[in-house]
Amino acid sequence: MLKYLKNHVLGSVIASLIVLALTTGGTYFLGLWPSISAGLSGAWGYATSTTLIVTWLFWVMAFCTLLVVLALCAVAWFTAFPPKRGPFGPTYRDYVMDEFFGVRWRWRMVDDGPWGVTAFCPQCDLQVLAADSAYGSRSLFECADCHWQHEVDCVPEGLERLVTLKVQKNLRNGDWERRVAAQRELHPEGSSG
Repeated sequence: MLKYLKNHVLGSVIASLIVLALTTGGTYFLGLWPSISAGLSGAWGYATSTTLIVTWLFWVMAFCTLLVVLALCAVAWFTAFPPKRGPFGPTYRDYVMDEFFGVRWRWRMVDDGPWGVTAFCPQCDLQVLAADSAYGSRSLFECADCHWQHEVDCVPEGLERLVTLKVQKNLRNGDWERRVAAQRELHPEGSSG
């Protein structure tokens, strides 16, 4: 029975039925049914009585007002308490950071892939720029903060494109999910970008 109670909707329905049974039994044993019945019939008589405006028009306006109030309450609720990630885990748009060639890279994920690929120092997280190495077709990264240095076997002009291709490969083969999970373990506060 416990595995059925793990389902949130089924658990809510069962709890509602228990509350309904307790309330119904309590009102029966306390002798409140005649008062409840009189109150409900009085409310029904008032709702269907003749007024200066047509009764059905009143109820249509009341229903529309109720819908507006509920919509405003929903907007206020989701503004105050934004929903967490869905039960299905991260999406490909959460894949915004990775390490390639010994350098940390960040980007924004747009519909057709990564955009704004930028390099960062893997030690102190300062943004670094690629410069031409003295050894020809290589790129040199040097951090101005912690003085970390690293050479990559690619010219600076082609490096961003190469990182973009690696990100697209990880998106195609599904490896991005493992990498996002590993980043979340390292940075549980969610500051991946």
